[in-house]
Amino acid sequence: MDVYILLMIWSIISASIYLIKINKYLINKLYIILVYIPLILIAGLRHWSVGTDTWMYLYWYTMSNNIDFNFNFFTILSDGANVEIGYAWLNYILNLLYFNDQSIIFLMSLLTILGFGIFFYRYSKSLWLSTFLFIGLISYQETFNMVRQAFAAMIMCNAYGFLIEDKKYKYLLTILAAMLFHFTAIIYFFIGLFMPIKIKKFLFIIIAGILVFLLGENIIIAQLIDWAPKYVAYFDSTLTRARGIGAGIIQPIFILTLMMASYYFVRLNKFNSEEKKQVEICNIFMIFTILETSLQYVLPILARFNPYCFTYILILIPLILDKIKFSLLKYIIYILIIIITFIYCIYSMSLGRHGVVPYKLFY
Repeated sequence: MDVYILLMIWSIISASIYLIKINKYLINKLYIILVYIPLILIAGLRHWSVGTDTWMYLYWYTMSNNIDFNFNFFTILSDGANVEIGYAWLNYILNLLYFNDQSIIFLMSLLTILGFGIFFYRYSKSLWLSTFLFIGLISYQETFNMVRQAFAAMIMCNAYGFLIEDKKYKYLLTILAAMLFHFTAIIYFFIGLFMPIKIKKFLFIIIAGILVFLLGENIIIAQLIDWAPKYVAYFDSTLTRARGIGAGIIQPIFILTLMMASYYFVRLNKFNSEEKKQVEICNIFMIFTILETSLQYVLPILARFNPYCFTYILILIPLILDKIKFSLLKYIIYILIIIITFIYCIYSMSLGRHGVVPYKLFY
């Protein structure tokens, strides 16, 4: 796990450039260069054993050199596997250019991680803090495993501005683009119904979520299999069997606390009109994160939706901290966040989450 701890430390050390009194946007670009190049290299040059599904993506690459494309969301590879058409095309093009299988891992890492960096650059009040949390809260390591979901989530994160500006049709088109790389991005159509949120819609989400996932999960799974046959492999597997509630219940409690803090500052009129809308949007994603995190103990496959909603906490935390004007209190909170995040990362890595420990290079 040393490599991930070193990346976290480097993200903090690199933040010292913000002490330089020059243009903020120039410093942010310099920070992207200093921190995201190592992040991309570590992810893109990883061994097939680093990341639970890395070996599968390498195998799929070799199976995509001779495939027939159609107008369905899924394309059948040479071995009979069904893969979303966007991802299949990407593999096919790289094969045509005679790149080796490691190229798909590097390209997906480059596009995904740089894409998240651009998202933080454009919308976070603190690029360095969002980046530090991106690594420490395991979102970075998650891209090693759920490669296509992370890529789809990155696409949707960069459509965040469409939500802020009420450009609903562009947002819907972006969802379709994300679905070309992972079909489960269809969840954004449902989430989009609740933008911006009202109290009645809030209650509807809670009630509907509980009824649907606790009482009707078999119907949902059956419908999903009809829409996307490739997911039949998940049926009656460990991903669809209930499990005991563990330490993960702490996450919903933390998110609820964060949401209450954000609405406390809203009541104090600490946010301007655009920031208020960002708080609303982020908290909608937080509600879905709470539902997904809590209900995955009934239906573990819901953990696959984690990149789609949880990522927004990485910009919500800096947005809230930006409104704390008392310097000493802010420094104390920053120190606590850094310490807790290090502990969380070390603990998660010790559990072997996403199979990213031990780290090895591909050669």
